[in-house]
Amino acid sequence: MALRQNSNRCLCSELVEVGWVDAFGRRRKQVANLGEIWQKGAVLESESPIRTGSEVQIRCRGAAFTGKVMRCSSDFVGYLIEVEFAPGVEWRRELYEPEHFFDPARLNSPAARHKLASKNYEMIDDCIRNLPSSPRS
Repeated sequence: MALRQNSNRCLCSELVEVGWVDAFGRRRKQVANLGEIWQKGAVLESESPIRTGSEVQIRCRGAAFTGKVMRCSSDFVGYLIEVEFAPGVEWRRELYEPEHFFDPARLNSPAARHKLASKNYEMIDDCIRNLPSSPRS
């Protein structure tokens, strides 16, 4: 599926409200966990399935995103629901940042690599300093 290709997916965890109309025309709402978000879509984790093709609205703190369910699959804890945002609807971090948020792209920046290398050297230095002194003969 091309939905997630060439997009910077961010990992997150925040409870959001999802609204949709079910197969019988009834308005439904449920709380779900927002597990991933990127410019054109999101992945929700929920206790109940939402039919593929359903139009949904995801309401978060101070933001709302409309889209369509592209995939819904059962998971060992419930259902994974992949949503493609509607045309003209895009997520940007400046607009809404989930409470628990991690951008894996930050690990690939030169600054992050330098920081990681520095930490490794510090750890090696600490290990060497803490080696037991060798007995003198």
